[in-house]
Amino acid sequence: MVEQQIQADRQLQTDTGACWGSLLFTPDVQLEAVPIAFEEYMSWCPEAKFEFIQGKPLIGSTPGTRNVLAMLLMTFGLESTIKLLPPLAWLQGLRQQLDHNHQDAKRKSEWWTTAQQAAASLRQNFSVGKLGVIGDLVMPHPLNYWSDITLVYWEKFEDSWRAYDVLREIDPDMRVDLLRVDEHWLTADQRWQIEHCLVEV
Repeated sequence: MVEQQIQADRQLQTDTGACWGSLLFTPDVQLEAVPIAFEEYMSWCPEAKFEFIQGKPLIGSTPGTRNVLAMLLMTFGLESTIKLLPPLAWLQGLRQQLDHNHQDAKRKSEWWTTAQQAAASLRQNFSVGKLGVIGDLVMPHPLNYWSDITLVYWEKFEDSWRAYDVLREIDPDMRVDLLRVDEHWLTADQRWQIEHCLVEV
């Protein structure tokens, strides 16, 4: 369900018009269906790149998959969505999330250690200067399924594509994302987090 006009309190954050990442990602999930503004759809809908990685489907990478699921939740509402799985599956999911929340301080501490190791490795192998962390790791709310470690850097460095191999050596099971501060490529969410939440490492 797509509506034509975006509400005044969720106006575009850039002057470039509606495009990927031009709006902050703030899905409005309710018990019943909620209309999606055209600008929200343009900003949140990923490219149609369908992959199957480690037994799970991805649509336009991890953020794209998250966005698609959020828009589906808005489109159908929680009352309809909850009927898609048996009650036991929802209870198991809730228990798992409660366990994760209970262990959040420990998990965040481990993630910070990994982030600091990643920063040290980048400086040693690529002579990277200023680095920072954004994302759920710096937020007060608990880590979730979509969380990762996002390292931000400013200076372009040679062979940056090799950096992912170096980072995988630290923890192959941990998703560490590298983000260069480039105004032409940052999404509204990334810009907001760099301006308001970034923690240097």
